[in-house]
Amino acid sequence: MLRSGPTPQIYIFQAMDRKAGYRYLINAVGKYNNLEKIKSDETVYWLLRESNTQKGLLTIDFLYWNNQNMRWTTGSQRMALHKDKGWIKANNLEDPEVKEALKEIEHVSAESAGLHEDSLYEFISKLSTVKLLIENRLNPNNEQQAVSGIYSKYVDTRNPTPEEVKSVVLMPGVIQALTCELTGKIFRTPAVMNHDIRINQKDGKLFMILQKGKSYEESALKSIGLKEENYYINFNLMKIIDRLGCNDQGLIERLDEERLLDPVLLTTLEDPMILPSTHSYSRETIEGMINSGRTLKCPNTNKRFDKTDVVPNISLDRFLKAWPECRVKLMESFEGTNQKRRM
Repeated sequence: MLRSGPTPQIYIFQAMDRKAGYRYLINAVGKYNNLEKIKSDETVYWLLRESNTQKGLLTIDFLYWNNQNMRWTTGSQRMALHKDKGWIKANNLEDPEVKEALKEIEHVSAESAGLHEDSLYEFISKLSTVKLLIENRLNPNNEQQAVSGIYSKYVDTRNPTPEEVKSVVLMPGVIQALTCELTGKIFRTPAVMNHDIRINQKDGKLFMILQKGKSYEESALKSIGLKEENYYINFNLMKIIDRLGCNDQGLIERLDEERLLDPVLLTTLEDPMILPSTHSYSRETIEGMINSGRTLKCPNTNKRFDKTDVVPNISLDRFLKAWPECRVKLMESFEGTNQKRRM
């Protein structure tokens, strides 16, 4: 069994739609040169993510080439962490064991999952639907295993031509915050849904739910027929992505003070909320404006809004939580590059 230390860290993708999980896998598999070998072997690739519909549960999304049907086949398995039995199947929320597990654990972190790593490997080895191998798990952590399979290194490339490409290596938590679930690519124009919208297939069956507060690529929303009144452009997140894409050490060092501050409190954004004006503020600022009893106006644009217009900025919040650790790594990377240049 491969391990990364006495307290293993198992990377868990943040909550997302299962089809987004499949897209992550398809994009990762598409990077391999020997695609025909992957197809002939029917190797099953997979990832771990937080459940999109039930807190406290994890979901395994998997992908493999089915030679019988000659197409990519996908599937998912939901799981819960039981205090006595370890990992158990959790497709049925009415199962007494699943209910008991959910009472004990409201959120499964990478650390708590790592402490039950033996149980996790035992659980996946006994799945009857597909054969999952540790080395074929999509696992962005550089320190982790998966050295022979679907290991991924994330790079943000913003410019279309090789001569103009400027890239910055980002940590997985930041990358997921900056990635659209619909396209599987880094945002260019992120747009925050201001209400839930169900997307159905032609036969009327549910395809996916676009969630209020989540960001999606605007062009993808327009391609499925959504009009602009259904979303707000995520101005703050868009400017953060532009700054990271410049690959300039000085500009990235100043990101915190120039792009991550609440313009009213002048402190780092916390629990950010977005307004129809496309600007985001800390929840404390928004609640202060609402409780003041005065006419509600965006401090940046003076554009009026109603309290019902305020929406959580989920992607920005994810970025803010993942950024501090990523910033340290980036600065270390820049410093290492500078030392090589001085030698």
